[in-house]
Amino acid sequence: MPRNTAAGAVIAAFGLIMCFALIWHIWDLALFGLAGMVATFIQRTYDRDVDYYVPAAEVARIETALRTPAYGIDPWASIQCRMGG
Repeated sequence: MPRNTAAGAVIAAFGLIMCFALIWHIWDLALFGLAGMVATFIQRTYDRDVDYYVPAAEVARIETALRTPAYGIDPWASIQCRMGG
């Protein structure tokens, strides 16, 4: 599974800065925004710790717990009756 990262939000923030600066012809701020975008992209590209492993037994345990009726109420019973199951 992929790990969470803030790189997309950071690139978007630098892009917002760059676009604002380009509209108002603030060239040094536009270069700062572009450099920030490129630097964040390069940093994310070289990040090796990008995913983690979830064992199949843990996935099965979570899925079983989610599908077990709580308090004796079966939420799937009405669906199964309508589908003929």
